[in-house]
Order: sequence, then C-alpha cells, then structure tokens
Amino acid sequence: MKFDLETLIKILGKSQPENSSGEVKLQQSYLYQNVFLPISQGRNVLVKDLDFSQFTSSDIINLDEYLDDIDSDCTRLVQYANLLRRAQPVAHTTPMFI
Repeated sequence: MKFDLETLIKILGKSQPENSSGEVKLQQSYLYQNVFLPISQGRNVLVKDLDFSQFTSSDIINLDEYLDDIDSDCTRLVQYANLLRRAQPVAHTTPMFI
C-alpha cells in the first residue's frame, strides 16, 4: 500500500478535535477530579476520603463510558500508526528541494 504523505498531512491538518459539552461536564465532575485524575497521576485515592454524596451510579457509568471511548481512540491510533509504518512512500516525479 502506498501513501501520498503530502495529501495525508493536508487532511490531518483540516481535522478538528472533538470536545462535546458532555465531555467538559464530565471533566468538571467530582469523580473525574477526585478519583480519575489523581489515579492517572499515580496518586492513591482512599475510599474513606471520598464523599459519596457528590456522585451517583450514573456518574460512574458516564466515567466508564468516557474511559471506554479513550481506549477505543487509542486502539484506532495504534492501528493507524501500524498502517503508516508498513506503507511505502510515494516518490515525486520531479526533484523536490527544501
């Protein structure tokens, strides 16, 4: 499989990052700020320190779905990276000078 790297760069340059209002709301939530972020930074989170009145089971489900989405995105990026590693470059017909 061959890729035209110049075209790929143009396409990727036009892409827009996704940032839904639900994602922003989740990132401001108690669970995200007080459980997910500290754990992702290698800090311990003790159950005795959690305020269980600050979240519900639906908040836990929302965080789980968010993390599943991140996992899916990472898997797709790894697949694209593997595809690009196997691709052969397309040579220009005329000399290109930088």
